[in-house]
Amino acid sequence: LRLLGPAGGWRLLSLVFLAILAEILPPDFVAWIWGRTGTFKSSAAALVSNFFGVFDRLTLPGNLKSTANATEALVFAAKDVIFVVDDFAPSSSQGAHATQELTVFKLIRAVGDRHARNRMRADRSIVGEKPPRGLVLLTAEMTPPAGQSTQARCFEIEWDNVGIDTEALARAQENDGPLYASFAAVFIQDVARRFASLSDELPQRVLALRFEFVASHRRVAETATKLIVATETFLEFVSRAGLISDAEKRAHLAEATDAISSAASKSSEAQADRSPVALLFEGLRTAFGLQQAHLDDVIGRSQSNLEGWGYINGAPGPISTLIGWFDSKAEIVYVSASAALRSAARALGDGAELPQSVRSVGELLKGDRKLARVEGTRSTVVAQIGSTRQRVWALRAKDFLLEETVPTVSTVPEQAKPASADAQADHRDNDAQVDHGDDDDDPEGGGGGEGGGEGGGTPASSPVQARASRQGGDGGRSGVITVRPTPLPPRPRPITDQ
Repeated sequence: LRLLGPAGGWRLLSLVFLAILAEILPPDFVAWIWGRTGTFKSSAAALVSNFFGVFDRLTLPGNLKSTANATEALVFAAKDVIFVVDDFAPSSSQGAHATQELTVFKLIRAVGDRHARNRMRADRSIVGEKPPRGLVLLTAEMTPPAGQSTQARCFEIEWDNVGIDTEALARAQENDGPLYASFAAVFIQDVARRFASLSDELPQRVLALRFEFVASHRRVAETATKLIVATETFLEFVSRAGLISDAEKRAHLAEATDAISSAASKSSEAQADRSPVALLFEGLRTAFGLQQAHLDDVIGRSQSNLEGWGYINGAPGPISTLIGWFDSKAEIVYVSASAALRSAARALGDGAELPQSVRSVGELLKGDRKLARVEGTRSTVVAQIGSTRQRVWALRAKDFLLEETVPTVSTVPEQAKPASADAQADHRDNDAQVDHGDDDDDPEGGGGGEGGGEGGGTPASSPVQARASRQGGDGGRSGVITVRPTPLPPRPRPITDQ
């Protein structure tokens, strides 16, 4: 704790205690420690590995240069210990990074499900599977690969070197490593003597504590609960051994619980930000800001109310795609589901995996109460768009807004200027039709109410008036935002996140 600070120290020590108790409380997650290079992630991982052997940052047992099958065999062999897979980082080679990412993806799924692939020999007999049997700790320079279920199988610990005594850390690695294993051995012997009773008590303790723990994803809450219970078990052991008082035990447990809970909260928030619903709205905001997509008015009124919904200075981009319509009276955005998903995925780039199933994303929109209207069990509705009826998602305009203050920039880059009249005419001819047949994964039209006129809200807020240059790849997204000055009163506006 003195070496790594209370927060970082308890988070890593709890992994040690849970690894020892893995037969009773299976760690069905990957401990994902990530941060910029030079923050001593590998050294810290090596330090806690010394509870199970002698390691330094150069001799960690796992790395992503190994094949997926080799990693699977090693994780199977590493029973009831911490197994470190070191250094998942961006690669200059797209192929090499894709190979690393696939290995990580397979590892996360195997650990999260606690099983591995079966194989067949040439004589058609089955080779037994080799499931993970310890606790996998992976160090990285980035967050887990995209995919909500993949990320939910990770417990993210954002790492920095604040509070780390680097000189003491170096001395501990050189001189104290063997002592850690001796101390762990005493705890393991105590667990072995009490194995039967702990096997009954600890799962019940996790179940009781789990319902007191608040987290946005069940897996994150369960993981944090297991780490807290494992730490509690260790502190009870050292208290019974007379090494700490009851008061010290309570103080340590409170400190450890706070450290683990705060990491769980951050992990949950990060996963919520990467949910398909959050990615859809982020992608659409970005597409409007980049003028890759735009809306038309729901009944063909003046386009002055479309400024920002893919329009700048009264015109969409020359290669923008029409994806829906805006009803400024009802404050509802009607979008073709399939066109919206394609535009959002394009704007986000390869770094974010947005599902392209209209049905599955529609169900998530319903579950998150992001739909202004629904028809029975369907996520799409039939809305009156001008003189035609279209099957669309009905989204609230306010859900595109981000409560952030955006600085005004007095100049507009060259590419933000509206296209020529001829280019705009060509663009409108090309984009006048939006495909609707695959909305809700169902070719049927029919059904329900009409768009516009419902719920007459306040005048529409100024929508996206920002454009950003975004890059995908390697899981990261970055951008520079240039905001046009606006004559409208200041109010929350949707922007693209930097």
